[in-house]
Amino acid sequence: MIKKSIITTAIIAVLGSGYIGASWHTGNMIEANIDNKIQQITKQVDNYQNLFNVVIEYSDYQKAIFSTQLHLTIKLVPKDTDLQLEQDKNQAEKKQAETTIFNDEITIHHGPFPMVALAEGKFTPQIAWINYAMPEKSAPELWKLAGNQSFITANMGISYHEYLTIKLTNKALKLTDSAFTSHFDANYFIHGGLDVSDGNVIIESNEDFSSIVAKANIDKFSYYDNPKEPIITLNKFNLLAEPRPEKKGVNYTINANKIAFLIDEYSASRLTLDNLTYQGSLNNKYQAPNAHVTIDKITFEPDINQFNDSSIMIEKLTIAEENTLSTANTIDGWLKVDAQSVLFG
Repeated sequence: MIKKSIITTAIIAVLGSGYIGASWHTGNMIEANIDNKIQQITKQVDNYQNLFNVVIEYSDYQKAIFSTQLHLTIKLVPKDTDLQLEQDKNQAEKKQAETTIFNDEITIHHGPFPMVALAEGKFTPQIAWINYAMPEKSAPELWKLAGNQSFITANMGISYHEYLTIKLTNKALKLTDSAFTSHFDANYFIHGGLDVSDGNVIIESNEDFSSIVAKANIDKFSYYDNPKEPIITLNKFNLLAEPRPEKKGVNYTINANKIAFLIDEYSASRLTLDNLTYQGSLNNKYQAPNAHVTIDKITFEPDINQFNDSSIMIEKLTIAEENTLSTANTIDGWLKVDAQSVLFG
């Protein structure tokens, strides 16, 4: 009996030593590749859209056996190819226009099986796993409004095959009406008013972002820039985007019970879409989508203080669009629009 206990203890010791060694080696791998990985991510994000460049910076890098701590800053800098200024003025203007979306301490848990990843139900080996919960000190009033807990939490993992998993979740929060002006700290953080339910966004991708799966679900989202009326409202909104079977593009589906938004920032004219279903696909070779859209009702309500226009209501709208790349390297396509009724006034 004693001999079996000794053998068991020895096996546990060997396995424990092996895991410690693997975790330390993984930490060294992370340290050696973090700059290249940041450069790769920023390049992919910058090339994927035309709105902004992302800047990722870190400092206070402290590596231990099972984890690494560092201070991470993420900024968005608007892309502006039309600026005809001298280099120094151009940089100064971009510096003023940049937006910091993250500035906090994070902990990177080393693989191969970080405990925090196992707790999230991730049982495949991970080279790194990050759990982040917005601390109370970042926005104390947001913390209180979210029920004395983090308004936003995030998980991010990278497997040994460079497969990326990101999950963002938010807690329900209401910052509108009288709370709009009384909660200055929260209002400053959000840059407006917010009425939102619990929600989540999940993104999974391979190393070069050529195969992305994205999911988003939220029951209610209303964003305000003044206490009276939301700029945008989403009800029962969900999105699914995933690679096409041949991995040469993406298929996507958007469903929403309601989408409503102001036409522009200078008037109260509003467009409302009821019961929207949008199914589409996009080919990597040509950025012309194939789509099938159904909307039960579209309502345009003009700002009566600025316009004499009548309201417009379109019922049972269907839009179908197909595009193909011809042998002459031109895009051939067709568009079909159908509606049950169009009402003015």
